[in-house]
Amino acid sequence: MPDVDRIPDEAIVVRGGRNRPEDIHRGIGTHPSGVTGISVECAVGLTIEELAATIPHGQVGSTTVGEVRQAGGEVVRTIGRSPYHATLVGLTPQQVSNLLNPTFPNKELSTNTKLENIYWRNLIGLVFTVVPKILP
Repeated sequence: MPDVDRIPDEAIVVRGGRNRPEDIHRGIGTHPSGVTGISVECAVGLTIEELAATIPHGQVGSTTVGEVRQAGGEVVRTIGRSPYHATLVGLTPQQVSNLLNPTFPNKELSTNTKLENIYWRNLIGLVFTVVPKILP
């Protein structure tokens, strides 16, 4: 009997960021479901751009579930910010980086999201600059 939860090989996998090995290493975590890996967006029938729409990064990388499996990994459906959230497991940061590079601009990153990112970066920078001067 086929595994109904198995994501098809042709499903597109998208992850935000530059996806360098050190970025992937920092992104590894354990999902509340107990799966340890990195967060990705994954679906059949959607474009890279559609999957990237919920990703708050200026750069994205993509591969397919089939390529992940050929490298010895797996993509497991997990709950996240979007209905397409999944967790990529079973590969080293270097292997994941190889699959998700080169990256390219996230055309779907909305102007509002870009402005929010700039706001938060500036606010965090301000806090780290001003707070040490205020506190003894």
